[in-house]
Amino acid sequence: MLTRLLDTIVPPRCPGCGADGVVLCSPCLAALRPAGDRPPPGHLDALVGLLRYRGAAERVVASAKYRHDERLLTRLGAALGPLLDHLLDEVVEQGSGTGVPVAVTWVPGTPRHRRARGGDPAATLARSAAATSAHRPGVSGLLRRLDDRPQAGRDRAGRSAGPRLAAVAPAPPLVVVVDDVCTTGASVAAAGRALRRAGASSVLGLVLAVRD
Repeated sequence: MLTRLLDTIVPPRCPGCGADGVVLCSPCLAALRPAGDRPPPGHLDALVGLLRYRGAAERVVASAKYRHDERLLTRLGAALGPLLDHLLDEVVEQGSGTGVPVAVTWVPGTPRHRRARGGDPAATLARSAAATSAHRPGVSGLLRRLDDRPQAGRDRAGRSAGPRLAAVAPAPPLVVVVDDVCTTGASVAAAGRALRRAGASSVLGLVLAVRD
């Protein structure tokens, strides 16, 4: 009911082409390209991404991220669900994940960005992905930001170092960390480092888009 009410008050518009009445139109959805394989950065055992950050995908992801379009983020997060299952299935097949507690978390944005955008896009993606996963993993904000400096605008050394993150609680043995856009991999690597310090023995990365 709430979604229908919102659609009446603020009709959705496709961020890819501007078509009215749809969160994401079929032609733009068809134009999105898969991210392909990417070697995991340090502190992660695996990293998978859904989209290549170019063309229609760049417009769609930017709209979801910078405008914090909850409906679009939820739909994109649902598309991450099968990739999340793929990651967890591989862990189970390797025999290292059977019966092991698992949590899905996210790379938190800066406080400044969360205020400006009205929320944390990565958190919405993580919750939606977990909700559509066949494994039904728990979702928890295991990380906090120790700085208020975004990755964008930093020099090369600053971007490579990644954000300063710390765990807010002991981490379970297996954690999947979600982020919106992966450029250098420094943010998910910083998350992996903090989660391992908090007790995680395996950290997997799941991102919406990978920038070439």
